[in-house]
Amino acid sequence: MIWKLAFRNIWRNKRRTLITSASVMFAGFLTITMSSIETGMWEKMLQNVIDQTTGQVQIQSKKFFDEPTLDNSFAFSESEFKKVSQIKHVTAVNPRIESFSLASFGEKTKPVYIIGVNPDLEDVMTGLKKRVVKGGYLGTQKGSGILLGVNLAKNLNILLGDSLAFFGQGYRGVFSVGMLPVKGFVKFPLEDMNNQMVYMNQIDAWELFQAPELYTQLMIRTKSNKYTDPVKNEIKENIKNDELKVYGWKELIPELVEAKEMDESTTVITMSILYLVVSFGIFGTLLMLINERRHEMGVLLAIGMKKRQLMGIVWLEFWLIAILGLTMAMILSLCITTYLKWFPVPLTGMEEVYEQFGFEAVMTATVSLKIFITELIKVTLIVSILSLFPVWKIYTLQPLNALRS
Repeated sequence: MIWKLAFRNIWRNKRRTLITSASVMFAGFLTITMSSIETGMWEKMLQNVIDQTTGQVQIQSKKFFDEPTLDNSFAFSESEFKKVSQIKHVTAVNPRIESFSLASFGEKTKPVYIIGVNPDLEDVMTGLKKRVVKGGYLGTQKGSGILLGVNLAKNLNILLGDSLAFFGQGYRGVFSVGMLPVKGFVKFPLEDMNNQMVYMNQIDAWELFQAPELYTQLMIRTKSNKYTDPVKNEIKENIKNDELKVYGWKELIPELVEAKEMDESTTVITMSILYLVVSFGIFGTLLMLINERRHEMGVLLAIGMKKRQLMGIVWLEFWLIAILGLTMAMILSLCITTYLKWFPVPLTGMEEVYEQFGFEAVMTATVSLKIFITELIKVTLIVSILSLFPVWKIYTLQPLNALRS
């Protein structure tokens, strides 16, 4: 009987039911969507950095992490390269040789960061080819040209086909000097990369730095970030070289990991305020629900209904409405977050602000079952606590006073 009465009461006053369920839906939708966007933005930024600069796993000389110079580069044999490539969950392996240098064109000189790559492997690993916004991609032959970050090209006032001169220190302190033609311009989501990056094929880099067949790092991409530790451990078992060290991406970009953790701490405070706001919203609709039905409840008690039965009906009625609201919140949040995941919204006018902090100026989201479940549990907990209010009001209700209201 209690179930039947509770279900009938829901649709007896459709306006009241819709208002109450809408307050619960708003609470669930807001918390799920905000958490999904926050997580999605960080995931995208981390993935951009991992894809472009570190890989999920990286092999370096033991000394290179503390002293990132060409003197701490290393040789890596074809058999070792093959072993790493065949490890389970590894999708790409990309050797690089990197170093700073000075680049000069005309009267302008800028500090640059040179990355010598295998053009084919680099494209598989980072998708460098699709980032070329003007000109062509790197060739595999000696002297085939270089790629410049768009801001660097603008600052040097250099055009396609012009030759850029390099001056710096090579392997074992030798003086490195060279001149290569500009083949294309590339644009990255990270502003620092646009300001200083120079890409050339590894043959030209070896000659420029006078470091034949040496690498400063071996980037390794896995199917997912969750495979970082298993792949890292397997590489340690397969590659027996005391001069090398294997790193996971968290070890390579600790500042970014710490920034994410600090941001999560701030988010906890923000979300706590949000939970408080939505709690008051739900409480307000509950207060309306009880006050509107005060006289009705007095009549039911006066004709002999027991308080525990009435409490059960109202409590069940509120929970049915809450479940309706939570279901709508989940469906609406799923639609919004899925759309934002596949079609990120450009944040027009905020590009410079976001790029200063390493973010791509788009609003995106992640679709995570964990986030949905966690936020729904939190809202359900809020609803559970607030559902005690109508029960308490009925428990303290005096039938005579209710009939006079």
